[in-house]
Amino acid sequence: MARYFWNKVELHGEVLGQQGSDKLFVNSGCVRSMDAAFGCVLSGRNFAERNELEDGSVHVKLLLGGRYNFDDESMFTIEYLWFSDGYNRREFRDYLTLVAGLRALSDAGFTPPAILTSSEANTGAPRNFQFTPLLRHYVAASYMRPRIADDFTFNALVLLGLHDFSGTFVPALSWAAREWLTLGLTAFLPIAGIHDRRTKVVAQQATLPGPGGTSVTAQIDERRYSEFGIGPVDWRIFLNARAYY
Repeated sequence: MARYFWNKVELHGEVLGQQGSDKLFVNSGCVRSMDAAFGCVLSGRNFAERNELEDGSVHVKLLLGGRYNFDDESMFTIEYLWFSDGYNRREFRDYLTLVAGLRALSDAGFTPPAILTSSEANTGAPRNFQFTPLLRHYVAASYMRPRIADDFTFNALVLLGLHDFSGTFVPALSWAAREWLTLGLTAFLPIAGIHDRRTKVVAQQATLPGPGGTSVTAQIDERRYSEFGIGPVDWRIFLNARAYY
């Protein structure tokens, strides 16, 4: 639903309801300690499952926003997003502990189980921006200015999680170098935010049997994480070229 006012202001909203959720929920018993995690690996117990995929519960996604159109054809947009199936405080801490535990197992020389899908785990491989919400409340603001010196377009996006105000800043500049060629420069820059109590992962350590009868120590350091700071890459800059024929 959208409504325009004075040919400059546009307000819009969208509500999407569905039965079930495909979100992964972490098994708390597997992340209480490194020993418990290793026990789940040996027993084949699932670290995380899609418990609400077919439970029949109704989940809602809500988007409310507005857009202002300037006289120079630039636009400013701000939107609020709410996801009813987002993690609560305990579920989010379990998720962070799982991510930290998988890294600790990998650092210790073990091959961790493939728990997180490509949309939920940040592999660090170059790709377009993809937003997979973990919690419930977010705000996104964007600005677009076309026709700068005729051939340039500037875009900027800020996406923030309202639980800790961590997020991502994405500036982009494109240049129509030729009628058939467009060059672009895009950066993905972190916003640290405020680390609240729910983002604290407790230090854990376990001595695990390694190859040839040796032992290997896997350790999780105590620290606080932000939702947008759990990926292996802090920032990215991409240069791209698009040719049309």
